[in-house]
This record gives sequence, structure tokens and C-alpha cells, in this order.
Amino acid sequence: MVRSLVESTKAFVRWMDGTCIETPEQAGLHDEDEPVLFTFYWDVAANPQVGCLVRSSACSISSCLFHNIWLHFCSVTGRGSG
Repeated sequence: MVRSLVESTKAFVRWMDGTCIETPEQAGLHDEDEPVLFTFYWDVAANPQVGCLVRSSACSISSCLFHNIWLHFCSVTGRGSG
């Protein structure tokens, strides 16, 4: 889920220098390559603070999921939550 937030920055196309005009797709290095679109993805993905936030969020989500599974297990088996 958090990773998809970073991936969503691919939708934000950069502007040409000094303008409000989106940069057009650029041809790849080889004819068969996909065209390149300049977005904010690599800026966001390479930011160490974003990486730290993604890891921290993933850890928190995993912890919550584990806790909920444990509570469900306890309620099904009749064991205490401790």
C-alpha cells in the first residue's frame, strides 16, 4: 500500500525548464525501447526519508496485522490475549 503511494508519483510529469508545459516523452536509447517520461518518481523513490517512511510504515502495518491475527486466534481458541 505504501509502496503504491511512491509509485503514484509516476503520474506527475515534470515541466520543461522555465515553463508550465509538461515534458514530452523522449525516445529510448534504442528503437525498441519504451519512450521515457520524466516524472517525479525517481526523486521521491531515491529520497532516504521516503525510504525510511516506507520501511517504518510497512513494519507498523505488519505489526498491526500480526496483532489482529493473534487476537482472532485467542478468541477462536478461548485463550487469553496475554
